[in-house]
Amino acid sequence: MVTTRTLYPSMTKALVLDEWHLLNTSEKPVKVSVNPGRIEMREGEMVVMIWQSQAVESTTVAPKGVIAFHSSTHARLTDDPDLVMDPSAERAARQALVTAAWNGPGRSENPDRDLNAAYALQKFHVLETPIETHKGVITHNGSLTYSPGIWANDPVEYSSPLFPFFGDPQLNQASMQMYRIWLDHCREHGIDPFPGSFEHAALKLTQKWRGDDAMVLYGLAKFLLFQGDRAAAEEMWPLIEFSAESVQRNTRTDGIVASKTDEMEDRYPTGDANLSTSSLAYGGYRLAANLARSLNKPVAAEFNQRADKLSKSIESFFGAEVESFKTYRYFKENTVLRGWILLPLAMGITERQNATLDAMVSDKLWPNRMQGGDILAASDRRETEWGRETYYALRVLFKAGRTEQALDLTKRAVKAQIFGAKGTVSRRRRHRHALPRLTLSARFHRRHVRHRPHRSEFLRMHPVAARGLAADGLARRPSLRQILGSGG
Repeated sequence: MVTTRTLYPSMTKALVLDEWHLLNTSEKPVKVSVNPGRIEMREGEMVVMIWQSQAVESTTVAPKGVIAFHSSTHARLTDDPDLVMDPSAERAARQALVTAAWNGPGRSENPDRDLNAAYALQKFHVLETPIETHKGVITHNGSLTYSPGIWANDPVEYSSPLFPFFGDPQLNQASMQMYRIWLDHCREHGIDPFPGSFEHAALKLTQKWRGDDAMVLYGLAKFLLFQGDRAAAEEMWPLIEFSAESVQRNTRTDGIVASKTDEMEDRYPTGDANLSTSSLAYGGYRLAANLARSLNKPVAAEFNQRADKLSKSIESFFGAEVESFKTYRYFKENTVLRGWILLPLAMGITERQNATLDAMVSDKLWPNRMQGGDILAASDRRETEWGRETYYALRVLFKAGRTEQALDLTKRAVKAQIFGAKGTVSRRRRHRHALPRLTLSARFHRRHVRHRPHRSEFLRMHPVAARGLAADGLARRPSLRQILGSGG
C-alpha cells in the first residue's frame, strides 16, 4: 500500500487537516481498517489541543483501488466543545485560495513559467497571512516563529502596500486593522518613542528607535494610495501626521534624520543617523504629499519641501567614495560598502545612481549573485546575506533601466531560493495546481511507515499552524473583487 498525505490549515478555524489516500499497488485485494483515535494535550490552563482520527470499518481495497480517511488537530478553549469540521468544505476553501493565487487579480503573466510559479507561491503565502488576534483580524509577518507580531518594516513597509493589487477587500481590511494598532498606540501613548513593533500574542510594544516613523510614513502612504479608498485614507491620515511629525522631531540641524539603529536592530553599526532612515523619510514625504494632494490637504507643499531639503542633506552628508565607488556611506564613520546604499535609488534619488549600481552588483557587495545568493549586509561581513536588500536591489536595477541584468539576477534568485537545487517547475512538475499542495508520501511495510519527501521538495513549505479567523473576518476569502482603478 502506498499512501499520500495532504496537510493544510483551515481558513476559518484553529484546525489542521491531514487527508490520507491509500492506494493498493498490489495485484491482490487488501483488507484495510483504521481505528478511531483521540489524543488531548493541554497547552497551559486555558487551551487544549485535540488530535483525532476518523475510523474506517474493515473494507476490501481492490487492486489499484483507493481508500480515503482523515485525521485532524485543532485547538480550543478548555471549556469549549470540540470543533465540528467538514473536510470537503475545508479543502474547497483552501483550493479557492490556491486559485486566487494563480488566477486572481495581481497575478504574474509572462512567458517564463518559473517566474509565474514563483510569484504565485509568494502570493499564496501573502494571501494566508491574515490572523485573528485580540485586536481583530490583522495581516502580520507570516512567520510562525514570530506570529502574530507586526513590525514597522515587514508588514507595514514591505508587504501590505502590495495587497490592494490582489483585489481582496477583506485582505485590505486586515491591513487596515494592522495599521490601526499603530494609530491607536500613538493616540494613547504619543510618539516619543515612535512604536516599531508589537510582538507576541499580547501585541506588546517591543522595538523602537529603528527609524520606524519613516517606515510607517513610507509604507502607509503607499498602501493608501494604491488602495484608492478615500474613506480609509481619511481614517488613517492622523497616522500619516503622527509619523511625519516624529520624523520632523528627529531631524537634526544638518537635515539628516536621527535614529539609534535600523531594521537590522544593532546587528551592525549604524551610528546615530543612518542612510536607511533618511531615505525612507524622503520617500515617505513624497508619497504623503501625493496623498495629501488627493485628499485636498494643505500640507502637501510642506511635505514636498521637506523632501527637497532631505534629498540635499542625504547627498551632502552620506554621499562619499567607499571602497573606490562614488556612492553613499551608511553612517558618518562608515568605511565599507553596505547593502542599503541602494535605498536612495529606490526612493527616486538618482545623483549617484550608476556608481551605486556598480557597487551593488560588484563582488565586494554581492559575490554570490550568479548563484542566486543574496546581497551582503556589509562587504566586510561575508557571513551575512540579507534577502530584503536583494529584493530592493532587483527593484532598483529594473527602475534604472538595467532590465536584462535585473531579469537575469531575478531568475537566478528564484531558481536558487524558491525552487532549490532539484530544479524548476518547468523541468519537474508541470501541473501548476500541484505546487501549493503540502504533501508527503509514505510507503507501508509490515505495519511500519517510512516517510520520504514527495516530488515537490522545491516548495520548502510546511503546514502552517492552525489559526482562528473571526467568523466575519476572512471566511468569504474566495470572493475576490478587482478594485484596481475603482478610485473608491
